[in-house]
Amino acid sequence: MTTEQQNGNGGDEGEEPLYKKFLDQKYPSTPAQENSGRHGSNLDILKRLRKSSPDPSHQNCNGRDSTGDQAIQGTLLNNQAASIGRVDRKVSSRKAAGDESKAHGFDYEILWLERQLLKPEINKDQIKAFGIVGIAGVGKTRLCQEIFDSPEVKKQFLPRIWVSMAWKPGEDDNPKVAFLERILGCLGVVINDIPGDEKIAVLEYTLHLELIGKRYLIVLDDVREEDKFREKLENCYGFPKGVEGAVLVTSRSEGLAKEMVGEENLHRVLPLSDMNHCWGIYKDMVEIDKTPRLPDSDELKEELLRKCNGLPLAAKLMGQIKFRELRQRQQQQQQQRQEQQQQPPVNG
Repeated sequence: MTTEQQNGNGGDEGEEPLYKKFLDQKYPSTPAQENSGRHGSNLDILKRLRKSSPDPSHQNCNGRDSTGDQAIQGTLLNNQAASIGRVDRKVSSRKAAGDESKAHGFDYEILWLERQLLKPEINKDQIKAFGIVGIAGVGKTRLCQEIFDSPEVKKQFLPRIWVSMAWKPGEDDNPKVAFLERILGCLGVVINDIPGDEKIAVLEYTLHLELIGKRYLIVLDDVREEDKFREKLENCYGFPKGVEGAVLVTSRSEGLAKEMVGEENLHRVLPLSDMNHCWGIYKDMVEIDKTPRLPDSDELKEELLRKCNGLPLAAKLMGQIKFRELRQRQQQQQQQRQEQQQQPPVNG
């Protein structure tokens, strides 16, 4: 493949690469624009850019192959059935296997966010984006997990992609390149041999083609200042506008999230103030094996609320520690009983 073909030139001398036209036009806004005679050439460039195999190294993001081009999709499913299957299973849920615990204290937030995401409003010039902000351990990620796993959200959004924003060894030093490659990897797209000065443009263009015309949901979990994403989402990254897609951003930095989604789209998650919510999280962990161990005592509940400062993560960790302590004590007691039973009777 020539450099011109990789850049989307199609081999015609003097023709501007498609991805550059794409950037000059500030991203097409609607599926109708994509279908106005230019869509065929877009799929051609996408075929030239993509490599027909999902990248198994992307362990902290979730997605599924969702290209609109059936020939490419067929190649992926025929040649990489096992890999695609792994990606599909990962996208089914963001909770740990076997985690059936309830998201205590988030009923209002879950209801509000679901309604906002599912509103049928389309603004051709904007991306539906929301920022979930709060201190560490307050439950930002868990809130988004509940939204991501909601049956109605699963029904309405495809593809759904979860991206953990922490940089991992082996990724590109440029955080924006690493971010775009991670999302494309979730979609089964791997692009090689792109000139360094054009890499971001090609990646953004390819992502745009993968998502155009689809009601996508992308969660960017734990965006930090060092990630250097200080741009409004609707002006960058190739996310299509006006297609009812949505992006959720979680961050400890309210200022950073505000720059990405706008102040009017921020949702602040505060520590829990109801002792029963903290107690529910704690009890779920202590009784994770469905064995009742704790009495319902207001005194214990109030003490727990003070110790965890209303932070769900702290209550969860304290419950896990208590579970291990109780299980270890139970095992020691069982061992002592077995030893006593094995002792020979004392002759009187």
